[in-house]
Amino acid sequence: MPFPDYPCPKCNSWIDPPAGTTKGQKFICPRCDDTIIWQGPDIAADAPITAYSYIQKDLPLKKSRTALAVVLVMAAMAIIALVFALSTQKDRRNRDLAKANTDPRQSYLQWFAGDSSLIAVLDLQKLKASKELSELLGLEELLKKDSPIRKAIGYEAGEIKLLALTMPADRPLASALFLQTLKPINMEKVNSRLQSTPSGYRIGRETLRYQIDLFPMPPSYSKIDDNTMAYTILPERFEAISGFERAGLNHLSGKLRPLIAERIPINAPIWIAAQAGKWDFSSLKLFLPALPEITKQDFMDEIDAIAVWLEPGVEPVLRCEIMGPSPESIKKLEKRLESVPFLAQSGIKSASRDNWLTLQVVITKELAIIIKKMTNP
Repeated sequence: MPFPDYPCPKCNSWIDPPAGTTKGQKFICPRCDDTIIWQGPDIAADAPITAYSYIQKDLPLKKSRTALAVVLVMAAMAIIALVFALSTQKDRRNRDLAKANTDPRQSYLQWFAGDSSLIAVLDLQKLKASKELSELLGLEELLKKDSPIRKAIGYEAGEIKLLALTMPADRPLASALFLQTLKPINMEKVNSRLQSTPSGYRIGRETLRYQIDLFPMPPSYSKIDDNTMAYTILPERFEAISGFERAGLNHLSGKLRPLIAERIPINAPIWIAAQAGKWDFSSLKLFLPALPEITKQDFMDEIDAIAVWLEPGVEPVLRCEIMGPSPESIKKLEKRLESVPFLAQSGIKSASRDNWLTLQVVITKELAIIIKKMTNP
């Protein structure tokens, strides 16, 4: 008799297998002539013949040959693709590296640990080129000769091109400050200014230690390349700074990389990027004093990463990109920010898409005065 529960997989006809058929045995469908692997119960050797019964015949050799030919062609194509991939691997990597090298920020980001929880960058030369941003951030006071910055790092602000800070999650003492100079580094001058003392070598680089008033631990510094210095509290942190490798931005975490590479403009004179984890709220409040709502614990717990930067102009623009765990969480955060009186009065604009929330506010003269009061109470 036929078995409705085990039809032909191709034509869906009910099949009455030949007498003596066992599970797993192959035979031919009498309707579509396709090969069937029987999955039903074993058929008795003396089973009666019915209208659905199948007349035993050999499996078609033609189909077996066709299947073999298809397999051989697919195998040949796979081998050709593998050979092509291996032969062009070097060229493809060189193209990727060339593309990565077009980002000038790589000159300092290459030294940063990929697990940094917070990165803050201050490009003094770009800030000096913007009168509005210089006034907003009080850059003139910073650029004065014998400013506190010289006592802290041995360089006058006017000699510095860029400052970049990397902070590991939950380890502020392991933070590292990178300084890029306009001229090649003169170690004798720096050592004299800081009155430092040698403290050994780390991965072939000499490290020196010096004192800062009211600082609990003496920081150390080391020359990384001709125009780059690194400062840290923990000297062993220098061991994480490997040799010069043009790795692009690929070593950064999956949360920081899209923020920096795709969101923050290359020419942004000042920017901050942070990723979720154990947020260092004291640092965030220090770097984002004008955005008190964003630095609250319950707000930060709802996001994966955040980037904030300033864009120069007659009226500078403050932009913020927030990455959330889901579109729903982003919508919730957007409504929350829209309800904050200060942000609403500042004319903040927001737009959300998928897991991203974009915020923008034009810093008018009136708003600049308010921000200065908030940052310098």
